[in-house]
Amino acid sequence: MGEIKLFNKSKDENMENVENAELESKNGTKRGTTKYQILKGYLMITSITVLVVVVLFAFQALIYGKYKIVSGSYTAENVSRDMVSAHYDWILKLTNSLHTGEQFKGNLDPNTCSFGTWLSQNESSITDSEIATRIKQIKNVHSEIHAFAGDVNQLDEAQRAAKYDEFITNYEPKVNSLIENLSGIANRYTAIAQKAANDLSALLMVSIICIIILTIIAIIVSAYLANKTSTKISAPMTSIAAWSRELSEGADTLDFNFDYGDIDQNSEIAIMIDSFKQLANSIQENVRVVKRVADGDMTVFVDIRSSKDTLGKNLYRMVQSNDVLFSEILKVAHKVAEGSTYIANVSHELADSAHVQAQTVNELSSAINDAADLISKSSAHMAEASSISDIIKTNAQRSNEKMNVLAESVEEMKIASQKVSQVIKTIDDIAFQTGILALNASVEAARAGEAGKGFAVVANEVRELALKSTAAADESKALIENTINKAVVGSEVSVEALDMFKTIVEEINNITSIIQEESTSSATQLDCIEGIRSNISGIMRETSNNVDISKNSANSSKEMQKNADRLRVEMEKFNLRQRQPGKAYIPPEKANDREFIKMAEENYKHTQETGQFNYDYDN
Repeated sequence: MGEIKLFNKSKDENMENVENAELESKNGTKRGTTKYQILKGYLMITSITVLVVVVLFAFQALIYGKYKIVSGSYTAENVSRDMVSAHYDWILKLTNSLHTGEQFKGNLDPNTCSFGTWLSQNESSITDSEIATRIKQIKNVHSEIHAFAGDVNQLDEAQRAAKYDEFITNYEPKVNSLIENLSGIANRYTAIAQKAANDLSALLMVSIICIIILTIIAIIVSAYLANKTSTKISAPMTSIAAWSRELSEGADTLDFNFDYGDIDQNSEIAIMIDSFKQLANSIQENVRVVKRVADGDMTVFVDIRSSKDTLGKNLYRMVQSNDVLFSEILKVAHKVAEGSTYIANVSHELADSAHVQAQTVNELSSAINDAADLISKSSAHMAEASSISDIIKTNAQRSNEKMNVLAESVEEMKIASQKVSQVIKTIDDIAFQTGILALNASVEAARAGEAGKGFAVVANEVRELALKSTAAADESKALIENTINKAVVGSEVSVEALDMFKTIVEEINNITSIIQEESTSSATQLDCIEGIRSNISGIMRETSNNVDISKNSANSSKEMQKNADRLRVEMEKFNLRQRQPGKAYIPPEKANDREFIKMAEENYKHTQETGQFNYDYDN
C-alpha cells in the first residue's frame, strides 16, 4: 500500500535549506559557513605569517647587502693596505737598486702588480667618487714609476746611481702621492666599511624592532581572528548547550534571546541555531499536544513536520487511536447503561413475577394438602361405605331369602329400612363431600395449569361418580321409603318388592363395585397428590431460588447501571472529535488550508476503500 503523506511545506523547505547548506559547507563554496570562516582565519593568519617572513627575508636581504658592503669594504681596505705595503716594498727595492746599483727584481708591468691586478678586477665595480678620483690620480703616476723602474734596469750600475737623484727629485713626490692615494683608498674603504657596519647595526636593530612589532601585530591579529572565529562557533554552541541542558531537565519553554551579530544568516551555524529552535518548537508543540491529551482533548492537531518525524507520526497515531477507542468506549458505555436499565427493569419484573409464582405455589401447595386430606377422608369414608355395602348386600341376600316371611318381618323391615335410610343418608353425604372434593380438586387443577390437567380429569371422574352415587343413594332412598310404604301396605306387593329388592341387591352390588373402584381411585389419587406435593415442593424451592436470583440480578443490574453511568460521565469529560458521517475530520487549525483539506479527503477515501489507516493525517 502506497502511503499518502502530507507535511508542513515550510518545514520541508527549511529542511531542504539545511541540507543544501550542509552540502555547500562540505564543498566549501558558501561564504559565511564555519568552514569558510575557519579557512578565512587560517588564510589571514598565514598571510600575516607570510608577510612577517617576507619582511624578515627583506631585512635579511638588506642585512646581507650591507654585510657584503662591509665585508667588501674591509676586504678592499685590506687589499689597499696590502697594495700600500707591497708598493712600499717595491719602492724600497727600487731605492736599494738605485743605491747599490744592483739589478731591480720587482714587477715592472703596472698591470700585473698588486695594484694593477686589483684595479683590473675592481675598477668597473667601483662606485665611490673619492676612490675613483684617487685611482685616476694613481694610474699615470703608477705607470710612470713602473716605467722608471724599467728604465733603471736597462742602465748599468754607474748610471743607476745617477738615476737616484732623478728619482729623489722627480719621482719621490709621485711615489709619496701614490702611497698617499693608496692609503686614502684604504682609509676610504675603512670609512665605507665603518659606515656600512653602522648601517648594518641600525638595520639589524630596525629589523629586530620591525619583526617584534610585526610579530606582536600578527599575534594580536591572530588572537583577534581566533577569538572572533571561536566566538562565532563557541557562542552558538554554548547557547545550544544551555538550551540542551534545559531540555534534558524537562523544560518545555526556552529563552531564545540570541544575538546573531555578524553571523551570516545562511551559515550552517545560523541554520543549526534555527534548526535547534525548530527542534525546541517541535518539542514544545508535542508537549502542548500531550498536555491537551492529558486533559482529555482528542481534537488536538498533531503537526507532522516532515517524513522523518517519527515522534510526530506516533503521537498522531496515539491521539487518533485514543480518539477512536474513547468514542467506541463512550458508545459501549451508552449501550451498557441502556442495557443495564433494561435488565434491571426486567429483573424487577422477574422478581415480582417469581414472588407471585411463589405465593401461587404456596396456595397451590395448601390446596393440594387440603385435597389430600379430603381424599384421605373420602378414602376412609369409601372403606366404611364398602363395609356398609357389604352388610347391605348380606342383608339384602338374607332379605331375599326371607322375602317369603316379609310380611311377618314388616316391622323388622321398617327398622331395617330406617337403618338403610340412615346408611343411604350417609352415602348421600359421602357422595356430596366427594363431589365437593372433586370440585375443589378441579379448581386446584385449573390453577395448576398444564401440570394439573391429569388431576382435573380424575377430579371430573370422581365428581361424576359422586353425582352417580348421590343419584343412586337418592334412588335407593326413594325405593326404600317406597318399600317401607309397601311393606306397611301389605304383602300383596311382596312379589314386586322381591323383584325390586333383587334390583336393589344388584344396584347395591353395583354401588359396592363403584365404592371399591372409588376406594382404589382414592388410593391412586393419594399417590398422585403425593407426587404433586413433591413436585410442588421442588417448584417452591426453584421459585424461591428464582426470587433470590432475580433480586441479586436486579441489584447487580443496578450496580452495573451505576458503573455504566459513572463510566459515561467520565468518558464525556473527553473532548472527542465530532466527525460528520462520510467526511474527513478537519481540525480547526487547518480549516482554511485547502491543500490539507484535499489531502485529508483523499486519505479518508483511501481509508474507507482499503480499511487501513496510514496515520499520516488519515482521519
